[in-house]
This record gives sequence, C-alpha cells and structure tokens, in this order.
Amino acid sequence: MAAAILHFGQEIDECFPLLRQRGYSIHCVQNGFDLHHARQSGAGYDLVSSTDIENEDSWLAADEARKHLLVPAILFHVKADLQSPQGKQGLAESENSDYDLVIQADDSSQCWIASVDELVLLGQRLRGASQRLTANSKQLRQQAAITIEKTRMEIERAKAQFEQNHLSLPIPNMLADRILKCKSCGESFVFHAGEQLLFQLHRLMHVPDKCSRCKSDRRAL
Repeated sequence: MAAAILHFGQEIDECFPLLRQRGYSIHCVQNGFDLHHARQSGAGYDLVSSTDIENEDSWLAADEARKHLLVPAILFHVKADLQSPQGKQGLAESENSDYDLVIQADDSSQCWIASVDELVLLGQRLRGASQRLTANSKQLRQQAAITIEKTRMEIERAKAQFEQNHLSLPIPNMLADRILKCKSCGESFVFHAGEQLLFQLHRLMHVPDKCSRCKSDRRAL
C-alpha cells in the first residue's frame, strides 16, 4: 500500500522496516523547524505518528502537525519497562489519549498492521476531501471576485450614464415670464422670470395670486 507517514522522533526498528516493505514512505522529523521544511516541500501525508520517548520539542511539533494536517494519528509505545508503575501509567494515559491508534512496538505486526492500513485509507479519503474543499473554495473566491468586478463596472457605467443625462437636462434657472390672473381684481399681471428665480432660491413653492397694485393696496390698509 502506497502511503506516507510523517513521524516525529527516531525510527522504530521493530515496526518501520515492515511498513516500508508494504510500500509506506516514512519521513522522520524532530521539531518544529523540521516540520516547517516538511510542509514547505508540499508533500502530502496520510498519517502522523510519534513515540512516547521523545522530547518536548518533538511533542509540540507533533501536536501542531495533527492540528493542521487533518489526518489520523498513531502513537508507538516503546517504553521498555511496562511492568513498572510509571510504565503502566504512561501506557494507560496513551491509550486514553486522542490518538486514533496506540501500537505496542514489541507486539506482533499481526496485532496492528491491519488497523494501520485502515487508518491510511481513512487519511487518504480525508486528504482528498480536504483538497476538493480547498479547490471549491478557491473557485468560489474567483467567482466572487469576478462578480464584484462586474458589479463595480455596472455601477461606474450607471454613474457615467446618469452624469451624461444630467448634463443634457435643461437648466432650471432659464425661466420665461408667465402671465397670471390677479385673484383680487381679476386683471392679468406678469410673473417675471427674475421673480421666479428668486422664488426658487428662497424655496417658495406657491405662485403669487395678486398683482402688485392689489398687494400695495392691501399694505396701505
């Protein structure tokens, strides 16, 4: 089975030769610096693995890889003295952890190899799904950018059209004299263009309904 494992720590002599015979490629890293270079290479991994004898830098790097790669994780339990209280406690903690599989390094491969194969298949499906989601997200971003650009161009076109239409409208201040009828005396009088302009400037909405003579007579009362 062709698959890739990103392993944190030293190689495990009891397990890794068999995995390589089955077509697994194993990339061993020791810390966050090595992890950065592994990720920069663009290689894809189907599993993340580590052992329970590594230092803190290795554990921190393994945790970071598990968060970002979104693939199953396995722990190789290689502590020698499993009969001691400390060894038993470490084994119990590892078995209750969030690892997908805990392997005893000195166990027969028949006890764990099938489980590793199943996790690899799961990891490959997860990676494939992640790649499809990434591709779909990229496509959606491109479509959104095209739509935004089209909308911007439509807005600019509408703005230009509005300005062109606005310039072609008649100037409202170019008014003509109007002949009106006085409400009081019934005589006609002229509502001059200049007066109309003053009315507009002062935002007076009504039209005069009395001639200037009737207005003067009213003021004289």
